[in-house]
Parts: sequence; C-alpha cells; structure tokens
Amino acid sequence: MPITEQDKQDLIDSANTVVAQTIDLMNAPQPPFGVQDQDRLREQASAMQQASDALLPQPAAQLDQTTVSGASERVAIAGHYLGMVLAPGENGLDRDVVFNAIDASIDRLVNCGSIQHVTTDHLSKVIAALDSDAYPWRTIKGVASEVGISTDEVIDVISSNRDSIVRGTAVNSAGEALFTTRKKLLSSVTPGQKILGAFKNRVY
Repeated sequence: MPITEQDKQDLIDSANTVVAQTIDLMNAPQPPFGVQDQDRLREQASAMQQASDALLPQPAAQLDQTTVSGASERVAIAGHYLGMVLAPGENGLDRDVVFNAIDASIDRLVNCGSIQHVTTDHLSKVIAALDSDAYPWRTIKGVASEVGISTDEVIDVISSNRDSIVRGTAVNSAGEALFTTRKKLLSSVTPGQKILGAFKNRVY
C-alpha cells in the first residue's frame, strides 16, 4: 500500500507535536532533568523542526512505506516518553532514555529516504520471539535482547509488518508499548470477543 499525502502529513504533525513537547519540557518552571539540559533540548527541538520541514516538499509517492512507518513509530515513542515526563508527578524516566528517543526520531526523519529494508532473517526471528508462549505480550527491548538485534531493527520489523504484528492498547509498568502477533492474539480471544472487537474496530 503506497504512502499517501495524508500519511506524510500525519508524520509531520506528529513530529511537530514532539517539537512542542520538547519546548514545553525545556521551558518547564522546574525542568525535570535540570537546567544544564536545556541547551540539548533546544538543539533537539530545532533539529526536529528542520527535519519535519524538510519532509513538506517531498512527494508522498517518493517516500518508502517502511521508512515512513518506522519514522512514525520512533516519533510516537518519543512523544510517549515526553508526555510521561511532562505529566505531574510522573518524572521518573531516565534523562538519557528521553533524549535518545528524541534523537532516534530526528535520525529517522532526516534519513527518511535511506533506511534499510527489513531482512527475512530479522522478520522470522522477531515473529518467533513474539509468538513465544513464555510471554503473552512483548516489549521492543525484550524482543531486541532475545533476538540479538537493535531496538531500531525491531521497530522496522514491526512497522513493515502491521498485518501480522499488533500493538496492544495497554502498556507495561514501565510505560513501554506491548506487541504480539495477530495469529497469537486471535488464538487467545473468544468468539464473543471477536464479535465485540469487530464493532469496536479492534485488531481481532
């Protein structure tokens, strides 16, 4: 399925939301990570805005589907972490986790035309890890550790295989997104849940 102009605009809108969140964090009355980090946040906000602006003139038809999906996933993760930090009383995230998430989002936006495609080997290993009976749901970090590839590579596999890999509506205690395979999810739900899910437009 090709990328549409709306897909491109959704990615740009998400990136601009992260820019706004980064500025909010930088300008917080009591910066959760300390005043010394404001210069880094300012640089990240500027870099993210420039990367987002650079996407505007690019025709959607020339953007790779896997590339855009991977960038969207990275931006969503950065936004999720920033939202947790900005939430009152929820400043327990390590500063490097947040900064690295923003940097990864910027890298994906900047390199929107040059991300490598997922290898068949990576796909089979990630699917096997997600299908494991040891865990009902898996985090990106957990899969990456088991498979022996980077978290970015796991995200690439997930982003380019939305037909077979699904993201849960809940997160774990650390606020991390959870994933499983569609086949595994379908095998675990009752006929009644499937009917209800159809009405609610859920994955099963």
